[in-house]
Amino acid sequence: MKGPLIHLTTIRPLAAFYLKGPLFHLKGPLIHLTTIRPLAPNAAINMKYSFEDYNEYNVLKIPLMLFLVNLYLLKQVLIFVLPMISSVPFLVKFAHEQFSVALLFSSLPAALVIVGMLRRAPKTRSPIIRGIWRWGRFLLLSTLVLEVGFIILYIVLGIKKIDGASLMFIYIDVVLIFFLAKSLRVRDVFAEFPDKETPSGVKP
Repeated sequence: MKGPLIHLTTIRPLAAFYLKGPLFHLKGPLIHLTTIRPLAPNAAINMKYSFEDYNEYNVLKIPLMLFLVNLYLLKQVLIFVLPMISSVPFLVKFAHEQFSVALLFSSLPAALVIVGMLRRAPKTRSPIIRGIWRWGRFLLLSTLVLEVGFIILYIVLGIKKIDGASLMFIYIDVVLIFFLAKSLRVRDVFAEFPDKETPSGVKP
């Protein structure tokens, strides 16, 4: 749509009237013309979110849920270090039962996304960090799929027995796969990386 928006309000009946503007709104029996500022081409897109959803760099804030998902996906790192930092027998036994090198490896894509989260600022010029962020959703999904696949493979091969923790991990992972695959907010967040920092925090 080109040109301004035209608002028509009627004042008196007309025998014949020809409209040649881009957009008109008719109301009542009489005619009054008012010109309104044209809408920006991306206004309809930006209206999906409120002003509070954007940070000082004019990009979408990372939602809390996405932070929590990423921390959850690093649980294999915690399981790996747990025997080193805890002397509680129950926790040490749990860590030994749940740990495997393959599952620790599956956390690597999620660890890269954490780095992208911490470096998501205009001063970051590294194409690697920007590439990690652009592919962030895919990296998180990769961690989930790898973890579910390794757990199921271990159970099928008899390397690991079915227990409550494994079933819980599989259930949560499947739920998060659907969340990341369906969430429009997550897609939009990973599509934005701040370019230039301005005093007002708005892109020029």
